[in-house]
Amino acid sequence: RLHHHAGAYRWCRILAYPIALEGGESVWLVSAVDIQDQFDRSHLLQEEVLAQSQMLDVSMDCIKIIRPDGSLAHMNKSGCSALGIAADSGFGMQWLELLPPEARQRGKRALRQAMTGRNARFEGISQIPGRKPQYWDNVFTPIKAPDGSITEILCVSRDVTLQRETALHMREANERDDLTGLPNRRVFKT
Repeated sequence: RLHHHAGAYRWCRILAYPIALEGGESVWLVSAVDIQDQFDRSHLLQEEVLAQSQMLDVSMDCIKIIRPDGSLAHMNKSGCSALGIAADSGFGMQWLELLPPEARQRGKRALRQAMTGRNARFEGISQIPGRKPQYWDNVFTPIKAPDGSITEILCVSRDVTLQRETALHMREANERDDLTGLPNRRVFKT
């Protein structure tokens, strides 16, 4: 940083070159280029990226970026927690392999559809040992380059476990006699 004539300090890029003179002496040619505006833009960009990352991390939804080859590029903290992955793992693993076997085929179909440029959706499940299963509504959105090619897939997964349990409970209550617990006539009409 150099002191500017206006009184403030500014970031500069300093370049120094030795120049050999006749008689064996040398001098240094020094130039300073003011890069304060570039520094300010870079700092602002870093702050914006940090703010966006923090917004993603506080979301209850699992938010993932999947590469075209199916590998995981990034995932927010909720996603890491739901799939049992350390947030500092570096990712790179195949996303489908993180799903239980019974959900992989649906996930594979949705990923293929997103790779054609269309949004896709599928119901999934995650099961971490020692915890009850979580059910997810997964929405895939292709991210396209200016030339129209798919560069990545955004996957937003919303936990629908409570809604699923409520629907099952309501169906059971509708199909069972309150007193005996036996199937009622509604079961036999369907």
